[in-house]
Amino acid sequence: MTHTEFKQWLYLLIHDDLEDDERALLEEHLASCAECRAELEDLKAFRASLTDARRVQVTDNVLQEARMELRAALRTERMRASFADKITEALDSFLAPWAKWSLAGASTIAVGFFAGYLVSSSPEGPSGIALKAVSEDTDVTRGDARIMNVRFDDADPSDGEIEFSFDAVTPVRVKGSPNDPGIQSVLTRALITEENPGVRLRAVSAITSQIQINKAGKPASGDEVKRALIDAMKFDDNPGVRKEAMKALMRFPFDDSIKDGLLYVLSKDRSEGLRVDAINHLAAARDQMTASDEQLLDILQKKMKTDNNRYVRLRARAVFEEVRQQ
Repeated sequence: MTHTEFKQWLYLLIHDDLEDDERALLEEHLASCAECRAELEDLKAFRASLTDARRVQVTDNVLQEARMELRAALRTERMRASFADKITEALDSFLAPWAKWSLAGASTIAVGFFAGYLVSSSPEGPSGIALKAVSEDTDVTRGDARIMNVRFDDADPSDGEIEFSFDAVTPVRVKGSPNDPGIQSVLTRALITEENPGVRLRAVSAITSQIQINKAGKPASGDEVKRALIDAMKFDDNPGVRKEAMKALMRFPFDDSIKDGLLYVLSKDRSEGLRVDAINHLAAARDQMTASDEQLLDILQKKMKTDNNRYVRLRARAVFEEVRQQ
């Protein structure tokens, strides 16, 4: 056994992963090796510090921030590749080796013909659509765009041309008042379609900050914003987003759409905290409910008997009794 191998066994020793004969050999080596004994003591002290360490409480916000930063880093890394690299990669995966060489020569010829065509012809094609070389499209070629879904309509270079289409997703920076209808529209769409829950949570916060009640007692935000918040409260897979959407909705005047959304959360949401919030908001608006609302009474009656949270059961019973007497 070499000294290096014995040092590797030290890690197995502190985890009790050595056989009896291996342990005996290592202990014999330790008796004569001060360096290994010192390292063993360091390993034991390190393991003890890990055992005694208090568990770090990671909040949902910290996790969402970490996920958002990771997604941004991955997106930035993907966008570093040039447009030409992305097209080349797509062609490499699609064409046979012999076709790649043919395409290289044909592409050179095609560029020459195309350049001559652009110089000598009208800037508009037969369909009236302005012709523009890919190399002139700075949004695509400068590396900001993310190239996706490359589809080849004609990959045969024998006639000197190829034809393909692709989706180019370009980052856009927007700055302005959250009351601007355009910004509201972007935030609303992000709340519904964005995959990152951290981004959706920030979208809800931004939407909440711009909800202002005008002199007529109605929010300045349109119905589109309210519908998006209701959908997020009901269907978003992240409980933090659902909770923030519910808080935002409470800044709107109570109406049937908000009531139906709260009833949905009360009857279907798996989060006890959100069901508690839903029944509390319903209780606060009980004066605006009537005994003729059968859906409301049915859900309240069911929840006061079957909900696994005692507070929800008691609160649902109280609201049920008060509404039924109105």
